[in-house]
Amino acid sequence: FFKRPGEQAISMLPADAYLIVTLDTTPSPKQTLLFKRISDSLKYSGFYQFVDSAMKSNGPNRSALKDLRQTLSSSFAIVMLNPHDQSKCANSTPNITALPGGAKSNNPIRAMEHMVGLFQLTDSNVATGYLEQNATKTTGGDFDYYKLKAAEKGATFLNGYLMIAQTPEDLAQVEAVAHGKAPSVTTLSAYSDARASLPSDTNLMVFAFPAAMERVSDEARKTSGLTTGKTTEWLAFGATIQEEGLVVDVRAPFGKDAPNMLTKLNSMKPIDMATLGRLPSGACGVVSVSQLSQYWSVFDETVAMDPKTKSDMDKAITEFEKSTGISLKSDIMPGIDGDLWIAGYMTTINKSFDGDLVIAFTDTNHASPDALLEMILNSLQKPDKDGKPTVGFDRSEKDGVKYIYLSPKDKSGLSDMLTGDIHETM
Repeated sequence: FFKRPGEQAISMLPADAYLIVTLDTTPSPKQTLLFKRISDSLKYSGFYQFVDSAMKSNGPNRSALKDLRQTLSSSFAIVMLNPHDQSKCANSTPNITALPGGAKSNNPIRAMEHMVGLFQLTDSNVATGYLEQNATKTTGGDFDYYKLKAAEKGATFLNGYLMIAQTPEDLAQVEAVAHGKAPSVTTLSAYSDARASLPSDTNLMVFAFPAAMERVSDEARKTSGLTTGKTTEWLAFGATIQEEGLVVDVRAPFGKDAPNMLTKLNSMKPIDMATLGRLPSGACGVVSVSQLSQYWSVFDETVAMDPKTKSDMDKAITEFEKSTGISLKSDIMPGIDGDLWIAGYMTTINKSFDGDLVIAFTDTNHASPDALLEMILNSLQKPDKDGKPTVGFDRSEKDGVKYIYLSPKDKSGLSDMLTGDIHETM
């Protein structure tokens, strides 16, 4: 009942894979009713018909491609392989003829050329018929594969999956693992820890492992001259559909020797959810981030890895502070050290949609957004070179809320985007 073909395909992926992505759309017991509602909504909206129509109308092979799509479930696994030396791979799998575009480099940036997809089959006979008509069957070592005519890719069938790759060497890597001739990524403790960090019914999973991170870091140092710190052992991302919405998990272990920037992010304070109850009802979407100041610190450290970029940024900050009288460290950072909330609202006016945003900075974590606001207003009202005020504001107060408006003459001269009011809660 609760099958996860995307995740099950991971057992056939090599232990030195760079990156793994899986999608499982078979609902868990607690997702069953929710998935039915989603499927019914997509069907009602005509989404499925749109996809089929697009496949049928674009090109001579699209009708057959539609038939192929209908033989595949919506669950799959995609892996970015370690691009092994092609000659070694060819020696281990004789009679393989490389497809055009096959990379011969261990450069991880080119690993995008070594992506392999495994798609669960629902009707292998129809899928075989499609490949017989639209591909050339070739023998490669211990297995047969097809060279697709419409694209420079190879395909074969493996344990109930249709496997597609750029080169037959990449197909051979997965074939070797599936037949016990090479170790699987599931034998790694890093994978076990990464998988255990995500919910059992996670629908979309992404895993990255040390081989990828270390090689990419080395390549970055060689090509850019930047210095990078030690990376984590693994990184896991998961997205799970629940009644409350889409739950996103990002997990990675960091030890004492982790880069300082990651330590800062790990020490960030959680969002104060009490603010959610103070936002107007009826929002079509809400986003919240805690302690924006910490993100700036991470950005600053990242930029510092390139001395020239850091120097240019420091000059720009100095010029900004000089012209506005606002200090980045003393004024802006304390002002945004609380939570940022953005809520979007949709309304219908004269049968057309209109939108509005509520943006709120809170004073949690001893932040001082009110002081920062006053400094911004004072900066905007600075006289120009002729001694005339540039922007004027009117103020009022009601029920413990301070209201700040652009003065009528300034408000009329600005675009509608800037005609909103500023409210400061006491």
